[in-house]
Amino acid sequence: MRLGDFILEDAIIGEVRASTKKEVLAEMVASIVESGCLEPDSAESVVEALMRREEIGSTGIGHGVAIPHAKHTAVRRLIGGYAHSSDGVDYGSPDGQPVKALFLILWPDGVIGPHLEAIARVSQALKKPNFVDCLQSTINKKEIVELFAEADKEAQG
Repeated sequence: MRLGDFILEDAIIGEVRASTKKEVLAEMVASIVESGCLEPDSAESVVEALMRREEIGSTGIGHGVAIPHAKHTAVRRLIGGYAHSSDGVDYGSPDGQPVKALFLILWPDGVIGPHLEAIARVSQALKKPNFVDCLQSTINKKEIVELFAEADKEAQG
């Protein structure tokens, strides 16, 4: 699986306007709606599903990165987005650091497996030298897309 298989280019946000966890998630879900992969009337309940997942434990993994994820009946296939926050968002990460890079993953309710592969793929990319630093230093959507493409190319060897 490649990052490009599920992260929608139209759902990459170079710089979020929101400043709280819930607002950022809502902005990211709105970008999925704008991409045409989610009906507008489902957006609020998708954000609620993401927040319920956050109540179980923060999806902030440290080093300024979070991988919010949730299943939902309105989602028809594995989809994702990416957002950058220059100021960082208080995300309840284990290291206490604000989150600047957010990878959103959504998948259909009742489907098990693809989201685990997607989370693993994001984790693999994050281990690539300088990947996180490069992501956290750009708000340019084209550069973000290029970073993802480069990580996908290296992963396929």
